[in-house]
Amino acid sequence: MTKEVLLHRRTDNQIKALLKKPPHAVLVIGSPGSGKRTLARYLASRLLDVPSDKLESQPYYVELARPAGKTEIPIEAVRGLTRSLRLKTAGRRRVVLIDEAHSLSEEAQNALLKAIEEPPPDTLFILTTIAQDGVLPTIASRSRKLNVAAVGREEAMQFFSDFDAKDIEGAWSLTRGSAGLMAAILRDQDGHEVKQAVDQAKSFLRMDKFERLIFLDKMSADKQRLSVFLEALSRVYAALSDIAVSKNNTNQLRRLVVCRRQVNQAAESLARNTSARLICLDLALSLSL
Repeated sequence: MTKEVLLHRRTDNQIKALLKKPPHAVLVIGSPGSGKRTLARYLASRLLDVPSDKLESQPYYVELARPAGKTEIPIEAVRGLTRSLRLKTAGRRRVVLIDEAHSLSEEAQNALLKAIEEPPPDTLFILTTIAQDGVLPTIASRSRKLNVAAVGREEAMQFFSDFDAKDIEGAWSLTRGSAGLMAAILRDQDGHEVKQAVDQAKSFLRMDKFERLIFLDKMSADKQRLSVFLEALSRVYAALSDIAVSKNNTNQLRRLVVCRRQVNQAAESLARNTSARLICLDLALSLSL
């Protein structure tokens, strides 16, 4: 484990092997809050031999991400990227990071595919995604897979040793070892998307049924945001379940398990493209806790 980024030992070993013989494309796979973007930027910094906070000043570093408030990375951004790749690098390594590649439309992914199939000299692509099937099979098959594994409690305690042990324990329990979300909670990073969703989930549980219905109806307009919220709500229920176990509160635990199952089923339905509004309506009416 490095001092710069919190990694599971297995992920750390994958990175070390990758750096010895870099491929032309890497697919960083991790759940929301796993820290995959931080890991991708760390990998880019190692490949370019510059600190992570200096990447934007590098002429041969390019990062594409989903614009705030948008559900997709626009295809125009991908087309602009492919045009810029025609510029020679004079033998210097170039790294292209595409964050949340699952936010690329199929058309945009096809536009990117040719560059990945026939990459310009000295160019390496790093794509982050929540699941391998979030990108086209033709892209996944041409990329080295780097899975972001959840970190253990002891690894977290060691990495965040400047924080109070009780706070670290609480953050680890809530995140189940998702390094990015742990860092956002402990460092109070309000701009972190998943941390915002966790805060919303906590507020949601304090609402009455009518307030929940209004909240989820608004949330249903943005499938990406709803997906992250359901993930966060599931995490909160899991953390509450741990508390119920520690207090030997069997009845409370049963109710929490049922609620978490309902949330996970809602997330699975959303992934199958079931109507987001219907999912939210059912969830608001059925959750009993």
